[in-house]
This record gives sequence, structure tokens and C-alpha cells, in this order.
Amino acid sequence: MRKLYILILSFSFLLIVFDGFSQKKSREQLLLTDLAMLNKDDTSRVLVLGKLAWINRSQNYEKALVYGKEVVDLARELSFYRGLAKSHNYLGVIYRNIGSYTKAMENFYAALKVAQKHDIWIEEGYAQNNIGDVQNLKRDISKVLEHTNKAIKIFEQKGFSEGAAYAYIRLGEIYQNQKDFSKSIDAFETCLRLRKEINNKSQVGTTYGRLGASLMDMGAYKSALDSLDKSLAISKDLGNTKGVARNSIHIASCHQKLGEINQAIVFLERAILAATEIGSKPLLQEANLILANCYIAKGDFRMEYRYRKIHDSMKYSVILEENQRQFELIQLRSSIEQKDSEIELLNKQSQIENAEKQTLRIGVLLSFLILILLLVFWWRGKRKNKILANQNLEIRSKNNEINEKNIALQASEEELI
Repeated sequence: MRKLYILILSFSFLLIVFDGFSQKKSREQLLLTDLAMLNKDDTSRVLVLGKLAWINRSQNYEKALVYGKEVVDLARELSFYRGLAKSHNYLGVIYRNIGSYTKAMENFYAALKVAQKHDIWIEEGYAQNNIGDVQNLKRDISKVLEHTNKAIKIFEQKGFSEGAAYAYIRLGEIYQNQKDFSKSIDAFETCLRLRKEINNKSQVGTTYGRLGASLMDMGAYKSALDSLDKSLAISKDLGNTKGVARNSIHIASCHQKLGEINQAIVFLERAILAATEIGSKPLLQEANLILANCYIAKGDFRMEYRYRKIHDSMKYSVILEENQRQFELIQLRSSIEQKDSEIELLNKQSQIENAEKQTLRIGVLLSFLILILLLVFWWRGKRKNKILANQNLEIRSKNNEINEKNIALQASEEELI
């Protein structure tokens, strides 16, 4: 029975991965087709490359970085500043997902600089929010609220509810990390109100889930159930199986904390079905562990043993997969940082070579100008000397004429005597 359970789980996991990959690939293929039809580098190409970078941001990091760097360079070359600010924000998110926070911050600040200089308020707001997000991930709380609140102020002044809601989600996460649950709940409730105004059902469901989780952390389990039930209903309507599994686990946890063990078991069994459908081992592991604890509370140690054994059989597999993922991320991050360092070194060498060539060109030009000046001075001197020589010759000629006249005059005077 256990082998059959694992076989079904593995098969479901493969199906969902293949299906997700196929959908992503079809979207990417459509964009690549659009890209191939663009026969010149223009703003349309910037927009398509940006979308290619964005859809690969969470899975194929290397491909996302290739597109991200290309779109930044092209937008800069075209002086397409709106595209440049957006591209820097995209590239920063990719670096953030890899864990290269320094590179992420460099791009977010680059986006902020371009956006502020050219009055691109939407990208300025997203850059401020992204900077706050990275500071939150790094647990650098000194300026995290400053940047997130700046983002909120920009979006609210412009009446951009979607951006403001996104910033309030980040604000809620910040307060949640600081264990300030009252403020985190206020932020999530504000986000929920904005997303209801936008009428984005998926985002409303997500926000209900975040609000419910924060209420759980605060120990307000009955209030949490209200939010989580609404999030679960929306997940079901949208066919979001992962959302169904996650919300069912949270709802079960609330019932467990309230001593409502039978209701907790019902939701955990639903969570296991949903998690099995999508092949999520972490969710299955979590659900089976809570289910085992529920049966301890009921005094049913046979069922407790059954579900704990399932949990334990998956525990090391999940840990191994997570460690492998982290190791691959570290390798990728190291490889990317090495390539970026090599590129920076090549760029510096190129700048030095260009500076040397420029210095040489300036030296040649200065030498030529000095030679020209020397020739001009020499020509002027020669011309001046020629003029002086002609003047001296004219003076001598006039002196000779005067002398001749004087001699003639003396001769005439002698004849008269």
C-alpha cells in the first residue's frame, strides 16, 4: 500500500512538472516567435526581451540573466529610459531570486536613478519597494521601512492601487518578520481592501491567505479561520490546487490549536489529496506531521504511527532535495559572480586601453598643433625678416639717391664758384 502511495505521488509530481513546463515553454515560444519577427533593435524588442527575462525569473535563472542583461544594454543603447528602468528592476529581481543581493541592489538603485531622473514614477515606486524587499530578506531593518513607505507614498499619490497593494504586502511581511503582528495585519488588511477595489480575484485570495497566516502567528485562530476559509474558497474557484493544499493545512492547524481535532483531520486529508495531485512533497510532509499529532491528541497511536512513518519517509528526501537545490543555487551564484567579475575586469581593461588610445591620440594631436604653431611662427618670422630686408634695401636706395643728389649739388656749387 505504501509503495502504491509513493508511486501515485511520484507520477502526479511528474505530470504537474511536465504540465507546468509545457505551459511555460509555450509562452516562451510565442515570445521567441515575436522576437524573431522583429528585424531591428527598437523599443518593441526591449519589451519582448523583458517579458522573456520575467517569465524565466524563478526557474531558469541563467536564461533569465541572459535576457535581462541583453534588455538592459539594448534599452540603454536606444535611450529608452522607461524600458531601461523596468529592465533594471527585472534584472534585480532575478539576482534577488538567486540570492545575489549585492547585484540585486545595484540594479534596483540603477532603476531608481533612471526613474527619478526621467520622472518614471511607476518604476521609481517598484524600485523603492524592491530595495525594501531585499533589505527585509537580509534582515537589514535600518532602512527597510523607509524605502517601502516611499513606494507606498508614490503609488498612493498617483492613485495606482495595484502598486500600493503590492507595497502593502511587502510592508506586512516586514512587520511579520519583526513579530509585530498587529501592524502586519493592518498592512495585509489595507492590501486586501485595495485588491478588492481592483477586483483581482487571484490576488484577493492570496491576500486572505497572508492575512490568515499572520492572524495564526498572533494566536487569533478564530479570526484566522475566517480569512483562510475565504482564501480556500477562492483557490477552489480558480482551480489553484496548491492554494487549496496550503489553505487546508493552515485551517487544520487552527482547528488543532482550538482543540477541534476531528475538523482538523478532515482538512488535513483534503490537503493530502491536493498536495498529492500537484506532487508537492513539502506540503505532504507538513500535512502528515500535523495529522500524526492530531491522532496523538485522539489517543489513536496506530494512526499516529502510520502518518508519522509517512512523514519520516519523506523527511530526508525533502531535506536532500532542498540541500541539493541550495547547493545548485550557490554554484550558480558563484558562477554568475565569477562571470560578472570577468566581464567587469574586461570592461575595465577595455576602458584603460581606450584611455591609453585616447591619450595617444591627444598626444599626437597636440604634437601636430605644436608643429603647426612652430611653422606659423617660423613663417611669420621669415616674412617679417623679408619685410625688414626690403625696408632696409629701400632705405639704402633712398640714401644712395640722397647721396647722389648731394654730390650733384656740390658739383653745381663748385661750377658756380
